[in-house]
Amino acid sequence: MQLVSHLPGVDPRGTDAGVSRFCSVAERLKSAGERIWPSPYDEMAILALTQGAPHATVDRVLRYRERLRQAKPRPSNEVALSLAAGIELAEDTARAAKEGVGDMAALQAIQSVLDAQQEAMVAVVSASTAAAVSSS
Repeated sequence: MQLVSHLPGVDPRGTDAGVSRFCSVAERLKSAGERIWPSPYDEMAILALTQGAPHATVDRVLRYRERLRQAKPRPSNEVALSLAAGIELAEDTARAAKEGVGDMAALQAIQSVLDAQQEAMVAVVSASTAAAVSSS
């Protein structure tokens, strides 16, 4: 929840826009049949920072998540969603930088947040893999 409380503050469009986009992302996830509870809040906040339309962004992330769930060892739905959200934000940040869209300082701050989250996710996946290997 701490990440959620910090991310709208680094949105280049302002905090109000970040909060509004967070709500739009949540609505799109609900309309796609996803349960909305505190677990995916970080991912929803990350997706709120993207430049694209929330519905297109969420749809892409859900497709990425399904592809990631095919990997072996299979990541949990939550881990796959987190990875997919990170991939989407990285792609969005690269597109924005290439097109000269947005505030570069804010985009760099967002990228730093993403890098930290990805490092945490790699640690989780590594620990899960090690546990799976040692139990077999």
